[in-house]
Parts: sequence; structure tokens; C-alpha cells
Amino acid sequence: MNTPESEIGRLVDQAVGAMHTAMGAHLRAAGLSPLEWAVLRHVYRAGHRGGRARAADIVSHVEISHEQVRSLLVALKTRGLVRLDDSGGARLTTDAERIMPALVSEADEIISRATAGFTGDEKQALVGLLRRYVENLAS
Repeated sequence: MNTPESEIGRLVDQAVGAMHTAMGAHLRAAGLSPLEWAVLRHVYRAGHRGGRARAADIVSHVEISHEQVRSLLVALKTRGLVRLDDSGGARLTTDAERIMPALVSEADEIISRATAGFTGDEKQALVGLLRRYVENLAS
């Protein structure tokens, strides 16, 4: 028997898989893995807020270990996409700043396609429900 919980779990899995599939071709074309994308996106957003991304913030945002974040940052640095400072902060390089707007735009377009036909109120309700879902899992 399908319970609401099992249906929610199945749909969340499908949504995550669909997002990865939809974004996958764009990431592969840029030579990025989904985890590298998640880290770069966080660094990009931090830069647009006038700062840099700290490894600890990336750990909590991307929800991977500190060791994984350090490894990803070093790999991204080696590929010329991030600069690391002595205090563990990361900023995008000029090369990354050049490719990120197109990737962010594509990610936004995928979300727009996924929410096509939703009213503004439905989108706000979805944001609230997903936020609470994530917060419940974090506690």
C-alpha cells in the first residue's frame, strides 16, 4: 500500500533524478560533475553577495564532508576555476566567471520548465514546503 511518506520519497527521488538528468548535459559540456557544480554555484552566489565562500559554508550548503569540499576546491583550483585564500575562502577565477552565467541561466530555465503552469502562489507554497522538508531533515 502506498503511504503518503512512500509517495513523497518516490517523488523527491524522481525530482532529484530529473534535475540531474536535465542539467547533466550542460555540466558535462562544461567538464563539471554535479558536486563540482554545487560547489561552484555556492562560490558564485557568495561572490555576488560581495564575499567569498568559506569551506565551512560550502560543507553545510552542499551537505558533503569538509574533506570532500577541500578535495573539490583543490580540483577546481587546479582546473583554474577557483582561487583559494589562506583562510580557506574561495572565489571564482575570470574563467569561471565567464562560464557561470550561462550555467546558472540554464539551471534557472530547468526550474522554470519544472514549474511551468504553477501559479505564483503555488510556487511560494512549494518553496515553503521544500524549505520545511529540508529543515525537518536537518534537525
